[in-house]
Amino acid sequence: DVGLSGAIAVIPPDGKPIVCDIPTLTLEKSRRVHDVIGMRGLLEMIKRIGHDKIIAVVEHVHAMPVSGRVALFGMGRSLGTIEGVLGCLDIPFELVSPQKWKKAILGGMAKGKESSLLKARQLFPSASLTRKKDDGRAEALLLAVYGKRFFNDPPCPI
Repeated sequence: DVGLSGAIAVIPPDGKPIVCDIPTLTLEKSRRVHDVIGMRGLLEMIKRIGHDKIIAVVEHVHAMPVSGRVALFGMGRSLGTIEGVLGCLDIPFELVSPQKWKKAILGGMAKGKESSLLKARQLFPSASLTRKKDDGRAEALLLAVYGKRFFNDPPCPI
């Protein structure tokens, strides 16, 4: 799940999910940015612990008429950063629109963040998803479920 409040999730063959917030740094005046080195280290670790058939499923964010220019630039920058780190690590990835994965995973549920939290809690009751702001973790887990379902069942980060 891209964005500064996003997360990386992996569902290994044993089915016990691993979920981490996207590494970020806080710069002057509380401005947050992606920690590219931290992200690289996290994804390298995932590859090292035996997930050699890894494929990343990345939410393909796009411009929306109601989004402000600053928000659009930030989401585009997030997506580009993630694509760059995955490319440098030779991790193949698929871009999937929010509409597509939510329709497949949430079915007839509302498509908002609350539904993502509810569904992820149902599928992964042991995952740490107790706070409302854990929606990035929930959506990363659901993207991993989408990846397992539609991309030949490999572990799927992001």
